[in-house]
Amino acid sequence: MRSPISIVNRFARLSLLALLVFFLSCKKQQPNACFTPSATSAYTKDTIHFTNCSEEAGKYHWNFGDGNGSSLFVPTHAYQDTGWYTITLNARSKSYYNANSSDYSVTVHISKGVRGCMDPASCNYNPKANIDDNSCQFSGRHTFWISNPAFSFVEMNVDGAYVGTISQHYASIPQGDCATIPGCVRIETCTGVNHTYQGIVYDQTGTIIKTVSGTFSISAGVCELFEIS
Repeated sequence: MRSPISIVNRFARLSLLALLVFFLSCKKQQPNACFTPSATSAYTKDTIHFTNCSEEAGKYHWNFGDGNGSSLFVPTHAYQDTGWYTITLNARSKSYYNANSSDYSVTVHISKGVRGCMDPASCNYNPKANIDDNSCQFSGRHTFWISNPAFSFVEMNVDGAYVGTISQHYASIPQGDCATIPGCVRIETCTGVNHTYQGIVYDQTGTIIKTVSGTFSISAGVCELFEIS
């Protein structure tokens, strides 16, 4: 038969073990907030994505530092104004009875985003742009020439503006020479839009014979011809 002291000692050991298990389980359930932004330096209106690496948490509250927040596990956010913003994640325990929580913060810098074409070789290059919006347009050449010997010269206008005078006529012009033929009118302009043209045709006496007009478009890097006859 065991002595009362032995029973008390055994009970004490069991109680201590139970307390140890309880404390260990409580420690395991302590939440640990953690996240990583896709960028810590971005432009206005850029979307920042977040990777949530929190542990032992089931509820989340995000404060993006600009008056906006979220309760999603993995939110996204875009800032409308420039500045420094501190993003804080508050992660709370999964257990309803465990009110433990943990905070984690990261600071991001937002600069002014200017969208536009960033290719200096384009005809709509924007030197102030720091976000390429895939709007770049590249120029092509379009040469006007006359083949009718009755025409002395033709004043050419494109999109309502004078671009030059065709001063000679030719029987034919090879496609490869359209950029160098003297006496012709060559323009370079952006692709992707239609342009209007108007030609005022004069005879040898300087009298207007007729006016020709229409629309045209060009392809990037291509030399195209338009005959006035």
